[in-house]
Amino acid sequence: MSDSIPFLPEDVEGTLHGRFARVAALRGAASAVVHGSVRLTYEELDRRSDTLAAAIARRAPAHPAPVMVLVEDRIAAILAVLACWKAGKLCVTLNPDNPAAYVDAIARDTEAALIVTDRVPVDGAGSSGLRSPCLRIAELDLLDRVEAPRPWVRPEDPACITYTSGSTGAPKGVLRCHRTVLHRARWAVLSHGIVPGDRVSQVHPLSASPGVRDMTAALSAGATLLPWDSRRGGPRALAGWIEREKVTVLGAAVSTLRPLLAEPDVAPQLRSVRVVHLGSEPLYRHDVERFRERFPPGCLLVLGYGSTEAVPVTELHIRHDTPLPAGRVPAGHPVGDAEVLVLDERGEAVDAGQTGEIAVRSRFLADGYWRRPDLTRERFQVDPTDATCRIYRTGDVGRLGADGCLEILGRTDAQVKVRGYRVHPGQVEAALTEHEAIRQAVVKAVTSRDGEARLVAYLVSTVAPPPLPGALRRFLLQRLPAHLVPSAFVMLDAMPLNANGKADLSALPDPPARAPRPDPFVAPSSPVEHQIAGIWEELFGLAPIGATDDFFDLGGDSLLAATLVSRIEDACGRSLMPSTLLEAPTVAGLAAALRREDRAFDQPLTALRASGTRTPLFFVHNDHGRGLYTHALGRALDPDRPVYAIHLHGLGTRPLPDTVEAIAAERIQAVRAARPRGPYVMGGHCYGGIVALEMARQLRAAGEQVEAVVLIDTPAPARRARVLRGVSNMVGRAGRLSPEARAALAMRLTAAAEDLLEGAHRARARWVGLARAGLRRQAAAVGRRLAGAAGLMGRFLRAGDEVVLSAAPPGVAVAGWEAYRRAIRGYVPAGYDGPVTLFRAAELRATRPDLGWAPLLPKLEIEVVPGDHHTCVTRHVATFARRLEERLRRLE
Repeated sequence: MSDSIPFLPEDVEGTLHGRFARVAALRGAASAVVHGSVRLTYEELDRRSDTLAAAIARRAPAHPAPVMVLVEDRIAAILAVLACWKAGKLCVTLNPDNPAAYVDAIARDTEAALIVTDRVPVDGAGSSGLRSPCLRIAELDLLDRVEAPRPWVRPEDPACITYTSGSTGAPKGVLRCHRTVLHRARWAVLSHGIVPGDRVSQVHPLSASPGVRDMTAALSAGATLLPWDSRRGGPRALAGWIEREKVTVLGAAVSTLRPLLAEPDVAPQLRSVRVVHLGSEPLYRHDVERFRERFPPGCLLVLGYGSTEAVPVTELHIRHDTPLPAGRVPAGHPVGDAEVLVLDERGEAVDAGQTGEIAVRSRFLADGYWRRPDLTRERFQVDPTDATCRIYRTGDVGRLGADGCLEILGRTDAQVKVRGYRVHPGQVEAALTEHEAIRQAVVKAVTSRDGEARLVAYLVSTVAPPPLPGALRRFLLQRLPAHLVPSAFVMLDAMPLNANGKADLSALPDPPARAPRPDPFVAPSSPVEHQIAGIWEELFGLAPIGATDDFFDLGGDSLLAATLVSRIEDACGRSLMPSTLLEAPTVAGLAAALRREDRAFDQPLTALRASGTRTPLFFVHNDHGRGLYTHALGRALDPDRPVYAIHLHGLGTRPLPDTVEAIAAERIQAVRAARPRGPYVMGGHCYGGIVALEMARQLRAAGEQVEAVVLIDTPAPARRARVLRGVSNMVGRAGRLSPEARAALAMRLTAAAEDLLEGAHRARARWVGLARAGLRRQAAAVGRRLAGAAGLMGRFLRAGDEVVLSAAPPGVAVAGWEAYRRAIRGYVPAGYDGPVTLFRAAELRATRPDLGWAPLLPKLEIEVVPGDHHTCVTRHVATFARRLEERLRRLE
């Protein structure tokens, strides 16, 4: 092994490029970076980075803003980072595999003075593009010897910004100076014993803190840096690369190495490795056992704990004979100048063995967060006993053993409340990995939009078939309180990883949970039932929920009952007593109870929000249950927009006009009573959209301004008539019916098809019957042929002596319901030349995207929103409201 190059404590009081220059002068013709067939010596790397540094200095002279490095080629990225430091610039390195939106966010946050890239054009900047000037490496002749600038750079000057995920969803930039990065590099050199003869891997990207560590450690020690491109392949490709490049120091995230350890025949390819450095994620004893089987006996396993803000903090050196506890491997003892503190909620240190937030006291912490002084003050505190030190609160939860060994238990910001209890997912993960059949566990708190959460365990098993959920629950119940047991267990072939090699929580699949039910599934049949079912699905974390599912059979309790009642009140604007669940514990029962609670049937209009300066929306809901779901829509729209719900039917015994024109005229009176003059926005769901369009036509004819008409899953009457005529002809041909029988059955099919088109655009629509006395056999044959040939009718449930088609919903007068249906059926719309937006449900199966409206509406625009005919305005109301608000603002 070559003699080491001294790296003394005082050497960190310098600069990164200064350290590299000294090493390059000593190592000259030795290999500095090797990637595939490309090899650069220290002298070549020094010269080419000088040339690039001069170009950077010319393009961004004396500019204080950062320089962004967006470079795909691994060697070119190293050149660019070195060049930034030589030019005296603060460097921001991004992974070229990052999504465009992420790159855009960083570009906006940094306001980069320059972007160094090897892309032509810069296509990683998203649809908005990068506004900063670009320096394309391909346009430079790096073989030319150009003297680098020699700016005055101090150890405390900023060197790099490393972006990490933030708790708010926006990435946050961690700012580190030359001294801090040099200190991290020096410790890696000392801990791993890196010398000029070593060949050091760079598996982590340069956009991550470990990637910078690997680069600076190798080049500060005179070793050879070996970048690995993870796109080359999986664990076998990695093993082949290690063997081919004769890697001696291997650094990786635990999740990156774990698939390699699972390969049974890779040991001969790993014989060159003498040090493996792991971090980023928990390590378990079975991982160490696999390591001992795959790597040579003399290989040292170093488990490091730290963060971008504070590295290194602790290390644990594991030899082949090092004893370890079961389950999760402890994080080790403090290293360097780091002192580990465990703090309680008051910020006071706790005794050994007690749990609290981990804090780090050091001279070599990050400077803080880029342009986030609030977050910097929150996480970084001045040490009251030593002005040269600061204290960083990591947000990790852990405890110190009596021997000073640190154990990590989870995150403070990963704390969630599940059924009223505070839970650390890491605690559950540690218990799961004690199971002999579980190789890896990630417990995720699946949180609904309103903040309720449940635990889902994602597992990689060591055996096939994997253990059943019931067995895992029993196993955990022996070790943990019941509230710490996940409600779902998802088995994975491999854990998804992000660009930094950590478990990618965002890539974990949704748990395929399904509510247990002894009876056949009965789908919700009205918007209110759909809305209540959606609330249940969120509370229980089970889907789908049926109309007859029982709250208590699904595991509901008094705490959840109170939450459910509150959620229903928020969504529907109606109060229920928790005791109502004892009397009506099903979705259908609660919907009926809500209808009973609403006795104000004679009012045609409800003000969901009467105040506001924006154009008011009048929404025709088409729901026989008084449009209770519209309360959620009103809250989801701009608080400055007045919103009114217009009721059409379900009005007790009050007679309804027999034409759409008359219905619209009557409802316009209610609109004018609330808002005497325009402008107006008219909207409607399903057939309510037809009435809304007619109201808009009449208002404009009266001289009023209608800014927009919004149709939600509304079929054009002309299109509906064509479809129904086609259905009738198909029925006649398929059934070979007599003219009289054909006419009778066609009439009923027409009404049934209207039911299908109105409220059952999916196959779960129920047919009460498709036969009458004397036609039962023919109708059954017709139904089978139609279901197979047209795919339109779905299934029919049973035949009866009397056809029951489109019966009035519960609580709605039959006369009023039938009058409404006759009015819709007989309506022939006139043209309308104002702006109209048709929102189509994504799950609607339609032959025409315009639902037949294009010939009638010259200014029609179409948008697709998630959900089906009902759920697009109930469960997905937040998305629909956002899209609607965006559309209305453009029109205003």
